Amino acid sequence: MYRANYLKYTWSYTILGNNKADVYFYDFFNLCQDHITSEEDKEYSKISADDKKDFTSKKLQKYLPILFCKLVERCYDELIEMALSKDSRFAFQVLGYFLMSDGSKMTDDLKLLILENSRWIDDRRQLTEKKDRIERRKYLFDFREKILKYKSGKIIKIPYESATCVAKRVYTQEKRAIDEFLKKKGADIEAYIQRTPILQ
Repeated sequence: MYRANYLKYTWSYTILGNNKADVYFYDFFNLCQDHITSEEDKEYSKISADDKKDFTSKKLQKYLPILFCKLVERCYDELIEMALSKDSRFAFQVLGYFLMSDGSKMTDDLKLLILENSRWIDDRRQLTEKKDRIERRKYLFDFREKILKYKSGKIIKIPYESATCVAKRVYTQEKRAIDEFLKKKGADIEAYIQRTPILQ
């Protein structure tokens, strides 16, 4: 129940940056980790705890893409099966992000699946605000272009909207909605007072 509520809490203009995407990403990450050999685990353990915490660490940036390309090769079909099991087009968008971020394998068949599950028409139907449509369209089209041009072995940087940005935007939107509601209610009350002499 908690996980279901957590997944619904935020959304993002970019592919990652919201709760649902983070959960899917780490599901893919954990699946790959399950295929690590004891030898690879020993190599990974040589990286300091500080470097492991810092994703910008040069040691980590050098080692992880190589390791994850190997792991993706081992569980490639399982990753696709996992994305299918989510019963969500969004899972394929996150899988595309996951694979491109380390330069991992991506077949033409999977590219087609990702493109089929990242159509603008599907997102457009869900967004009512013009600003939201403009922002989401920009990031989605950028993502689709990267998928089309992607070559395995090349690490691709994809825009990322942090959870902080998402939370700030959600708060701003909710505050605006409350302000508009109170403003409308205030106008209704004022009109009621004007129509009721005993209250003037």
